[in-house]
Amino acid sequence: MDAAGPWRDGVADNARPFSILSALAWPLAGLSLAMVVGSLLLAARNQLALADMGHLPFVASAALVGGVLNWRRPANLVGWLFTGAAFSFALLEFSGQYASYGLITRPGSLPFARALAWPQSWLWVPGGSLLFAFLPLLFPQGRLISPGWRWV
Repeated sequence: MDAAGPWRDGVADNARPFSILSALAWPLAGLSLAMVVGSLLLAARNQLALADMGHLPFVASAALVGGVLNWRRPANLVGWLFTGAAFSFALLEFSGQYASYGLITRPGSLPFARALAWPQSWLWVPGGSLLFAFLPLLFPQGRLISPGWRWV
């Protein structure tokens, strides 16, 4: 590093070009966070105890971590795994609370409540797979340790 420090001509040395992927980082994280908030609101209407929603702070933090990683390093797959898992778990909880409200708490009050009961039964699979199967393989650089791991 020279006397100019990390800046040259007003641009940081580590500046990266704008990409579509980095533009998608915050909207996906924001959508996940919106579903977390919606889940909490519907859970309150369903008279569910707050203790039953204890997993949602982890979903929100995964969305934030994924958003930051995707925004700063869109080529690193670890951020996309966090974002995908957070989206999957947020959608799982939101669809479950929506269906519960529309079918049990106030039957017939919400459209498509019956249809949203179905994803709640299987959305844990993609989220869990991303976090527990693929994240350990790609952490921390966002790629496999060696080509020998491709078969996994």
